[in-house]
Amino acid sequence: MSDESISHKWLHAKLARAAQRRSIVTLLFWTPIALYLASLAMQVNKTLGAIVFFGTGLLVMLVYTRWIFRKSVPCPICGGSLWDCGTGNFKPRRMRVRNDALCCPHCHADIV
Repeated sequence: MSDESISHKWLHAKLARAAQRRSIVTLLFWTPIALYLASLAMQVNKTLGAIVFFGTGLLVMLVYTRWIFRKSVPCPICGGSLWDCGTGNFKPRRMRVRNDALCCPHCHADIV
């Protein structure tokens, strides 16, 4: 990898690793929180309990993605986040570099 470009293979590996960590952390934190909140909501209404159970997982994933995992794929040149160059899939094996991601959104270093 030269100083002026970012390797496509390197970027894909970093994105897949970040997606793997995101899915593990989300599932670890989602389970106890969702079970507790869903049990409280089930006492009021079963439908509300289901909504809370699945909604908590989405909320946890969005919060962790926004604050932690966007920063876990830094550009080797400028240090800006390259998370937006990926497809954002939850499963690591489905995470890909977007076809229209041709450069770093911050320093415009080419992805080759």
